[in-house]
Amino acid sequence: MHLRRIKFLRRLPNQRSVDRIFSTIQAVFAIIVIIFQTCIIIYLVEEKNYKIYKSAIISNNGFIQYHNNQNRNNRTIIVITPTYLLSQTLMHISQLIWIVVEDATHISLPVKQLLDRSGLEYYYLAVKRRPRIPARGWTGRDAGLNFVRKRFASLGNNAVVYFADDDNTYDIRLFNRYIRNVEKVGVWAVGLVAHNAVEAPKVLNAKVVGWQTIYAPKRRWGFDMAGFAVNLELLLQHPKAGWRLKCRDYSPEPCLMNHLNVSWNDLTPFGIESSPRDILVWHTKTTVNIKSTKTYGYNVEVPSDQKNALKSNQEKIWK
Repeated sequence: MHLRRIKFLRRLPNQRSVDRIFSTIQAVFAIIVIIFQTCIIIYLVEEKNYKIYKSAIISNNGFIQYHNNQNRNNRTIIVITPTYLLSQTLMHISQLIWIVVEDATHISLPVKQLLDRSGLEYYYLAVKRRPRIPARGWTGRDAGLNFVRKRFASLGNNAVVYFADDDNTYDIRLFNRYIRNVEKVGVWAVGLVAHNAVEAPKVLNAKVVGWQTIYAPKRRWGFDMAGFAVNLELLLQHPKAGWRLKCRDYSPEPCLMNHLNVSWNDLTPFGIESSPRDILVWHTKTTVNIKSTKTYGYNVEVPSDQKNALKSNQEKIWK
C-alpha cells in the first residue's frame, strides 16, 4: 500500500496580509473593550464618591423645627463652604444655615464638635472630590447646591445662597446689608483679588455695565466667588446649574452664571450708593502683591510702598 503525499499549499502573500489585518482589528477591539470597561468602573466609583454625602451627613437640628421658627419677613442666608473656620464670624448672623462640605469620605468628630459649639444651624457633609474636576472646591460646592435644593426648596424666594471660603475675611454688614437683600443675583466689590486693590462691578444708573478690574476686564462675568450671591428661587428654576456639568470656562463663576442663564440686567449691585464706599469682603493675604492701585472710589488705603513699587516696575517696563 502506497501512501500518497499530501502537498500543503503555501499561503499567498496577500492572504498573510489579511490575517495580519484581522489580528490587528481583534487586538484593537479588545483594547477598546478594556478601556470602555475601565471607564464604566471609574464612573461608578466617582458616582459613589459623589453621592456619599447621602449617608455622611450630620445636622444639629431638624429643618422642620427651623422652618417653623424662622422669621418670614427676614430672608434666610444659606452659606456653603468647604471650611469650618468661619464659625466666629457666622455666629453673629441671625437666621443663617451653614452647609459645611468636607473633602473626605467620612465626617470628622472634632469638626462636628466645633460645629456643635458654634450654636449655628448647620449641616455637615462629607464628599470626596471627583477625579478630573478642578480642585477649586467644585465638587463640594456642587454637592452643597444639590443638598440645598432637596432640603430647603420650600424656602424658595425667602433664602439666598452664598459661597464662602477660609481665605476671605468678612464684614458682618455683608450678610445683613447685601446678601439678605438679594432678589436674583447680587454683586459687590472684593478687596485684594486678582492683583487688584479692588475688583468691583462697573455701574451706571444702578445697572451693571461692566467690571472694574485689570484681570480680563472685558470678560462677561468679572467677579470673584466672594463677590456675589444667588437667590434660592433662581437655583431651583435651574436644577442642573452648578459645577457638575462641563464648562467651557475653567473658572467657577462663569460656569455657574452661564448655567443660570442670566444677564447683566439680572444683577443687583450693592455698596455703590454707600458713603463711604466700604469693602465688606477681602481676600486675606499676609503679603500684598497688587498690580493696580485703583480704588474706584472705594474706601481703601493703599500703602505708599506698594504704590512706589508698582510705579518703579512700570518705569522699568517702559524703559
